[in-house]
Amino acid sequence: MKKEITKLHSFDFNKILVYMYALWALIEVFSRSMFSMANIFNKLGIVLLFIMFLTSLLFVKHSKVQYGWLMIGLIIALCIWSTTSQNEYMLIVFLLFSLSEVSPKNILKAIIKVVTASLFFIFIASKFNIVPNLIYERNGVVRQSLGMQFPLVFSAYVFIILTALVILAQNNNNKYTIKVSLILIICLFFLEKVTNSRNDELSILLLLLIVWCSRINTDVIKNITYFLITFFNITFLISIFITKFISYTNNSYYYLDKLLSGRIQMQSILFNYYSIRLFGNNILQIGLGGQAQGSVANYFYIDNSFTRFLFFGGIAFFIFIITTLIVKLIVLNNQSYSLISLSLLVVCINGIGADSLSILSTSLLLPLFLISTNKYKEDFYIKED
Repeated sequence: MKKEITKLHSFDFNKILVYMYALWALIEVFSRSMFSMANIFNKLGIVLLFIMFLTSLLFVKHSKVQYGWLMIGLIIALCIWSTTSQNEYMLIVFLLFSLSEVSPKNILKAIIKVVTASLFFIFIASKFNIVPNLIYERNGVVRQSLGMQFPLVFSAYVFIILTALVILAQNNNNKYTIKVSLILIICLFFLEKVTNSRNDELSILLLLLIVWCSRINTDVIKNITYFLITFFNITFLISIFITKFISYTNNSYYYLDKLLSGRIQMQSILFNYYSIRLFGNNILQIGLGGQAQGSVANYFYIDNSFTRFLFFGGIAFFIFIITTLIVKLIVLNNQSYSLISLSLLVVCINGIGADSLSILSTSLLLPLFLISTNKYKEDFYIKED
């Protein structure tokens, strides 16, 4: 009996969790594709996440802080589920807790391998008409979905891959700066030409800046990161309540709404018809991924991830998830992992203009915000000037 217990404890469940995460990521990517098994993929993803959660809870040692985080998260998620019947926030809690003691490097490698292979397969399938390559139009610009449901979904996964690549490259003492930069630039031009996804393109430009920031003094980067985290806190709050500051009769409202493809108007409608509640709202949306909104009856979709957290998940989950994100950014910066903190900050900035951070299928990078700092220390060295 003792031998069996010893074998069980010596078994590396963290590796099993990485493999399960890789399989889950594969399922989630295909669930957003034009393959006609989305419902099956969604159900498989939920089952796999629950198995991951149980495996981590039963066989992986966690800190008191992580258990406390789990308890708070589960209570909030259960209240949301009982109030609105939404289970997505429960699944987000499962996902983050399950991987909180897993190697971040292994997670990043899994993302690069699995998501790249999946996107390439779906891309080829769309070119051979195995799945549709949907064509959308925005302001006279043609946009392709390349086998995904929307152009923005394809570009969101490209951004996720590139973020993982940039974080991993920071462990190589500037060895791959030029190579990584070239990859980012090529992907940037590709997305501009094919999907015309401005939010993800801007985020990739920010990643490009981070790649070259690795040559700057560590203390300087740390101070810049503190400033940018503070600036982000102000910015995302303004992005949620911007319609309270700018009247719809103001010219600024019109130009800003046009620049942001109607997002300001959508948030204005949201505030007019729904209130902010403690445990969220059931909000029906109709969106067509950038198709000319004037031709879509009752078009209504919220892209801002933080607005979605607040209105869909409620005040409690909003505070819970924002605290999780900001604390990790600050802790990593305090530990001199400033470039990793900056990379994750770009993920948060990307969430202001897109729903990808708040949607389970595109939140593949979210686990990095709860992974133990000790795991980062094991995987990444601190740059010395």
